[in-house]
Amino acid sequence: MPRLVGHRSTTELLDRARPRTLLIQGPPAVGRRVLARDYAELLEWDESLVLELIDPSMGELREAVEMLRRKPAKFLILELSRTSIRQQNYLLKTLEELPGDSVVVVIAEQRHVLTTVASRCLVVTLGMLNEEDLTSVLIASGLEPAQAKRVASMVGVGTVADAHFFMTSADEMAAVSQVVKAFSEGDRRLLEHSTSEWTPERHQIFVNWVAGQAASRGPVKTMGPWSLDPRAARRLLARLASVRTNTPRSVIRLLAAEMP
Repeated sequence: MPRLVGHRSTTELLDRARPRTLLIQGPPAVGRRVLARDYAELLEWDESLVLELIDPSMGELREAVEMLRRKPAKFLILELSRTSIRQQNYLLKTLEELPGDSVVVVIAEQRHVLTTVASRCLVVTLGMLNEEDLTSVLIASGLEPAQAKRVASMVGVGTVADAHFFMTSADEMAAVSQVVKAFSEGDRRLLEHSTSEWTPERHQIFVNWVAGQAASRGPVKTMGPWSLDPRAARRLLARLASVRTNTPRSVIRLLAAEMP
């Protein structure tokens, strides 16, 4: 399966197991939909027999299930949202008694999947992409290798969506790097100055950087020369999640309290 970057153990598992009911879990923009399509190719399904539904309504889902019963030779990909409880319950019998040679692949975030659905599928979970995998994805999308490597190093550990955001937000990145510098060096005056025009976009970049540090096995320098110990990053990430408003004052207060 050549198109999916990273997640090698997952692709090897599918090559061996070849389930007819598959649940792909994980956050958006890590390759869930690509993996589903690659799996159809692995099983040599003709494109005309592959049906893909993204966040289907109950009516659309009923129609797809009825189609499986009438023509039980389809490869069905269902990407479900957090509001899909009714749809998931409706799928249970189909997953348990799949007609003919059909294959059903369900895509969803792990926290939104019913255990009754998961128990009827082979479950694979895709995590965040590391810097090397992000670089490969960006090169495959047309970026020059040097630029792809630079953008991936900014993200560290994250998703393709994170990388695209970094690519279009050079000024925001420069502003956030000053906050990272102030926080890492314990410079409260610079922290106050660099957060004076704090925006939701800058806050999200900073949160992404902290999340990347928290997910790594050791300090990773993805924002200039600065890095965080993963344990400290996890603590800071939890504190950031608890902040109700992202105003400069609230961010300064939180970061000042957590400065190393």
